[in-house]
Amino acid sequence: MAHQTFPKPRPHKLTKLARAAAVETALRKMRKGTKARAGGMCEVCGKRGSETDHVQSRAQGGPHTVANGAYLCLTCHGFKTGNVIKLLGRSATGRLLWQRKS
Repeated sequence: MAHQTFPKPRPHKLTKLARAAAVETALRKMRKGTKARAGGMCEVCGKRGSETDHVQSRAQGGPHTVANGAYLCLTCHGFKTGNVIKLLGRSATGRLLWQRKS
């Protein structure tokens, strides 16, 4: 039986996997913390929530943090995604600020 050699793992592949795992962990913490802060209720309309979204989008550099998270119902999440409402951030008391786009 011949001795078999295996290629060394490429560092960039391991780095990508580690980064993906870190992002998934951060998202899980964000979802859990955002839901707990909102008490399971939509932070826009007050109905039962089901979705976590970024106040400042990832494309605009928004982090995966509870402070940047908003807990929304399916309807309000659709409004935000469809650009019907815009999440502006949080007040000094932590209340979610939003506005309806015209």
